[in-house]
Parts: sequence; C-alpha cells; structure tokens
Amino acid sequence: MNIPNRDEQHGGMEAVGHLCQALKGELRLNGSNWLDLSYGEREALDMICHKIARILSGADPHDHQHWEDVAGYAQAAIRGRQPAADA
Repeated sequence: MNIPNRDEQHGGMEAVGHLCQALKGELRLNGSNWLDLSYGEREALDMICHKIARILSGADPHDHQHWEDVAGYAQAAIRGRQPAADA
C-alpha cells in the first residue's frame, strides 16, 4: 500500500497528534457541558479539533478545504440534533 506523504500539507503526525490530543483533552477536562452533548456532537467537536490542529500545523493555514471541513462538521452536529422528518 502506497500512502502519500502529506506531512508538508497537513503537518506531521506527531505535531498534529500532539496539538489535537491537547485540544480534545481541554474539551473533556474543562468543558462543563461535555457530558450533556450527544455522541454525534462530541464526535463533531473531536473532528473540528483535528482540523484545527491541521490548520495550525500544516503548510497553508488558509487552505479553504480545512475551513469548509470545520463548517461541515458543525453542520453535521446541527443536523444530528434535528428531529427526523415525518415520512
């Protein structure tokens, strides 16, 4: 399996991992509403942390795809909290 080296574009695994885990830890440790969130909302925040870590560790913090992904995860959390439409 050939996995492309994306370290330059997205930041190295260790740098991204360190920052991402620190952000996630802060959410769990200091987020007084963390346990009130649904699993989907928590996962959306985890993914947003991942994207923030990539934005801050990669070559181009202005890459629009990163920012669109952040917005997409937030929108997914909103959709997950809406009641299902009646069929």
